[in-house]
Amino acid sequence: MLGALTRLRLAQPHRDLLEGRAQQRDLLRRHPVDERFAYRTETVAASSHPTIAAALVRLVPPREDDVVWDPFVGSALELIERARLGPYRALHGTDVDEGALEAARANLARERGALG
Repeated sequence: MLGALTRLRLAQPHRDLLEGRAQQRDLLRRHPVDERFAYRTETVAASSHPTIAAALVRLVPPREDDVVWDPFVGSALELIERARLGPYRALHGTDVDEGALEAARANLARERGALG
């Protein structure tokens, strides 16, 4: 009898775990796409999350004479988000990874296309 009770106690948490995963999976499927970051079609392993990039560029108030250099441009999220804040003198991005530069170029082209 004791063995049967032990199995029942172990079975219920396992079943709850499986049901919880199913519910979590359903929630993830229903999560809407944030259109503010639709320009991000390309990414690299070390890319910032778009919301972090958007928050980061807002730490310093933008000025028309801003010259911004991102030495590790990755997929250009920070540069794109800074460009969205308004006028600037220049935005520069560099990276040692050619794949990152290709991702940056693709995302910048998509953003330019979205702006018209």
